[in-house]
Amino acid sequence: MGSLLVSFPEREAFTKGIPCPPTSLLLLWNFPHTVGSLPIGYLGIPIISSRLRLRDCSPPVDRVSGRLASWLNRGLSYAGRLQLIVSVWTSLQVFWASYLCLLKKVLNVIEQKFRTFLWRGIEGDSKGEKIYWSDVCLPKKEGGLGIEDLSSWNKALMIRHIWILSYGINNLWFSWIKAYHLKDSNLWEAKTPCTCSWNWRKLLYLRPLVRPLIQHYIGNNSITSLWFDNWHPDGPLLSKWSPRVVYDSGLPIHATVSSIVHGDSPAAMSIDLFEIRSRMPSYNPNSNVNDRARWLPSSNGTYFASSALASLRTPHPFVPLFKLVWFPQDIPRMSFILWVAIRGRLSTRDRIHKYNPTAVTTCVLCNTHPESHAHLFFECLFSRAIWTQLMNICGSPWNGLCWNSFID
Repeated sequence: MGSLLVSFPEREAFTKGIPCPPTSLLLLWNFPHTVGSLPIGYLGIPIISSRLRLRDCSPPVDRVSGRLASWLNRGLSYAGRLQLIVSVWTSLQVFWASYLCLLKKVLNVIEQKFRTFLWRGIEGDSKGEKIYWSDVCLPKKEGGLGIEDLSSWNKALMIRHIWILSYGINNLWFSWIKAYHLKDSNLWEAKTPCTCSWNWRKLLYLRPLVRPLIQHYIGNNSITSLWFDNWHPDGPLLSKWSPRVVYDSGLPIHATVSSIVHGDSPAAMSIDLFEIRSRMPSYNPNSNVNDRARWLPSSNGTYFASSALASLRTPHPFVPLFKLVWFPQDIPRMSFILWVAIRGRLSTRDRIHKYNPTAVTTCVLCNTHPESHAHLFFECLFSRAIWTQLMNICGSPWNGLCWNSFID
């Protein structure tokens, strides 16, 4: 026993499946505990085995609401609100998203609060969004604002646990999972039991996303699974060949790569086995080095959340104008407005007229021509005068520019 003493007045006792009342049981044992009630939390995370519910995730939702509410009606620019959203998500949500597969409804509630705050700066619904949130969450080089999609970010952080199990990082959680959930089965073949916890079930559902991202390299061949791990050039063997190949080989389902790397032929050689052996690279196993797993999306082979997130994303075309909008010396407020303008979503009078036919469409500056993006930036008399003076300062004549050619 260590030197730590239990502080009984600060502890709670929980009972389950005992016919007598909990208070009577505590009196019988003479324990000065108080009777606690489920669910409970540890370090702010709910400890539950049942399905995660919306009320279990109220702390992060309430914290987001509280943090954003403190900045409502402050007259912040779009760029200021954007920076606050990034800081709030980074500081408050990463801890929860690293340990729980959050409900889609929870992520939608948080996302809705971010959308409303970004575009309106007030509480209420998210009407009046200028640009789809899916486009906002794209990287800047792909035409977005660089905000991470909450669902993908949650998956990227949870993938770390699968990496730990695959890499074999020896810690308490790894040992408990191996003893209680996996037992003698391989991570990639483990079934999803009906009685397992919500979080473990959701974690197993992520395996198809992770499996192609982890490559196993052979050392002393002690732990790499012959049939399930991704060590062969064709990938996991049982993902390409049928389970019949296991029967034909005469090798057990839990055989390691050492069963065939050392040149030992299986009891029987089917056509599939010949193909597997013929496509195997020539290994020179080093008995002094353990088998190791490599995280393929990362250059150094180690898991990083950013690399996991990049592997989950569907890449979009590169937007050349992003360097014109975002650069080290940019003014964030101006860059944001230019980004909205390039997408053609500024509240110009021609766009307002589509929703309000009685609205005036003439330019607010020259009061002559209809106000549009092209007119406002290049065709208006005021815009031309400004461009002419700027180009004179630069020592070059202003020959005019078309808005469509500019954004293309």
